[in-house]
Amino acid sequence: MSYNEGSIVDLKYDHKLHFRYFFLSVGAFIKGFAHMRNVNTVDGTFLSDKYGSCLLSVVAQDKENHIFPIAFCVVNKERDDSWTYFFEQLRHIVDENVQLCIISDRHVSIGNVFRKVFFVTYHGFCTRHIAENMCQRFRCGILIKYFFSAAQSYSTKDFFDHFMQLRDKSKEVANCLANEIGFQKWSRVFFLGNWYVMLTTNIADSLNAMLKDQRYFPIIGLFNHIIRKFAEKFEERHNEMKNALTLFVPSAKKKIKNNMVIGDTLWVHQLDNN
Repeated sequence: MSYNEGSIVDLKYDHKLHFRYFFLSVGAFIKGFAHMRNVNTVDGTFLSDKYGSCLLSVVAQDKENHIFPIAFCVVNKERDDSWTYFFEQLRHIVDENVQLCIISDRHVSIGNVFRKVFFVTYHGFCTRHIAENMCQRFRCGILIKYFFSAAQSYSTKDFFDHFMQLRDKSKEVANCLANEIGFQKWSRVFFLGNWYVMLTTNIADSLNAMLKDQRYFPIIGLFNHIIRKFAEKFEERHNEMKNALTLFVPSAKKKIKNNMVIGDTLWVHQLDNN
């Protein structure tokens, strides 16, 4: 906290002084989050220590589709009480509003406690995890293409065209998606929040993959590595952008350039004297 002003650090232990939770959000993460897209992904991954603990994380995306970390938490188990603690700490950083969206997998504890902490923030499920669960449960890998087509549809007509194709193939899968999960949790057209074109927790999975070799580190070593790694990334991104000639990020600049090329080929006709 002395080296990173504005950081939030919290340590919890039980009545026997045994470790339970450790939460950290660096000041730079908190300040930068105000400029990120209003969609966060949360995920948990097992650590390779002898205690069987888990690392919970929440990450966002910037305008250039870069992964931006928000907070990390080490817990003893992925249970209702640990996810409740994590979301309560996250509320100190994230201002709840109807524009905010949080995406996660279908871990039962997340579903149990999310609405106890966040009251108006929208919660959606990762479509990739849903597809994997459907394949394991119903052995329906050949039908997943209809599911993804329905999930990514922008109109109700397109959605139901694809969904009815899936239903014709398997009523069990269709009933699970419609009744057990609900369209509003995974479909772009029915979701009440703002997906920002993000339908998966891939960015959280990418973060977990980045920390694969550090899972056996002691907690302090793990967190120091996370801070150092993203400090390097921030410096790298800053150096890329500091000499930019426009206010647009590279991906937006590329789209504008492509549109200009297309626009130059169009014929312009005067409609009338005005």
